[in-house]
Amino acid sequence: MKKGIIKINDQALTSFNKLLQVGNDLAKSGEHRNAAWFDTPEKRLEWWLDLEPQWRLAFTETVFIKGNSKSKNQYRPSDKELIFLFEQKKLFICGAGEFTNRNNQRRITFQLTNLSGVKNLTNLTRIECDYNEKISSLEPLRNLVNLEVLWADNNQIVDLSPLMELPKLARLCIWNNQITSIEPILSMTNLTKLTIGLYNQGNPVESLAPLKHATNLRRLYVGRADFVGLEELDGVDFEIKNY
Repeated sequence: MKKGIIKINDQALTSFNKLLQVGNDLAKSGEHRNAAWFDTPEKRLEWWLDLEPQWRLAFTETVFIKGNSKSKNQYRPSDKELIFLFEQKKLFICGAGEFTNRNNQRRITFQLTNLSGVKNLTNLTRIECDYNEKISSLEPLRNLVNLEVLWADNNQIVDLSPLMELPKLARLCIWNNQITSIEPILSMTNLTKLTIGLYNQGNPVESLAPLKHATNLRRLYVGRADFVGLEELDGVDFEIKNY
């Protein structure tokens, strides 16, 4: 049996080495990479390959392929498409959950379990991730400094503190979650519109009193049966809508 000689393509080897280096860079603990860091095809491809399968599918359905496709689970975007994704200002990833009160259309055919896929998309100004039902943490949004609007209602979110240092956040919709404290709202100095309850569904918030010190808040939405102590907000300047 003749022994064959395996020839390695120099260009392929170089590309592999670049991907390996990028992978090592991304693996460094404690470091956050903003969108501008992903400035080469190797970096963008490694980022894509490192995503959870649910997020590759979500981006495929909402950004790359509109509608149904038999190959969407194995879809491999081009570098041009990945550049397009990193440049996105708005992301609509509303889940397919069934709810009695639904005021936003489905954007994906399933339900996401986390927000890990957006942590490096720092150009985003608006995210709608409502009706996924299973998302419990906003931590991946901590560094999205350009975020202005977040709709995250109908999930299992328990803590708003990851949003405290987002300087541009102006509108927040979080009804039908598991939030008990709204103290973090006081650090959101540009927040003008807050929805913590709609359609008789809200959050188990212990007290609304902290909102008396929300200096720029202009409108608050609360559910009809969510709070028995709206008197805590007597005298505030902002408008209260009780649904």
